[in-house]
Amino acid sequence: MAPLSESQTTTDGAITQAPSPDSAVTTVSSLKDPSTFPGLWYRIHVLIFDLRNFNNPSSNKRLDRVIDPSFIGAPYFDPMEGDLIKNTVIDGKQLTALKRVESGDFRVCAAHDLAPVIGRVLGIDLKQLEKDEKLPALVEERGLNLQGEDWTGLEKMSFSSKKKNKKKKKNKR
Repeated sequence: MAPLSESQTTTDGAITQAPSPDSAVTTVSSLKDPSTFPGLWYRIHVLIFDLRNFNNPSSNKRLDRVIDPSFIGAPYFDPMEGDLIKNTVIDGKQLTALKRVESGDFRVCAAHDLAPVIGRVLGIDLKQLEKDEKLPALVEERGLNLQGEDWTGLEKMSFSSKKKNKKKKKNKR
């Protein structure tokens, strides 16, 4: 984990920790890299999926085990991974500061508020997450442990299929 230097207050009132210049900075790209952090990007998606589907018994069971107020901790992430995610630098600010800024509320977010904020900040398309058919099945089957399987991310949405579906509907009328 990158050591941090002195804290700074931004114009919007968020307090950030600037990474020290001689340290490696964690970025969204590095979080996605399975060779650097195996399964981490998948577990970030599982967390967001669970936050959006807390009425699902499996999701609820995992969320009930969370003790970190930011939800970025066990059982989804070990302490080192949680710190890496919280200290990920996006547009010059750490994720923890961006969450407060994005929400416009500097109090601890409720669980339902976290999914859209984390998704936007980390560049995860929540509509795509919602429409993805493979992730829920994989989460239900494997939970947080991919058991060595490589996960390449959400299915890419095809816009051409929407056009074809619209044409089919028009032709049926």
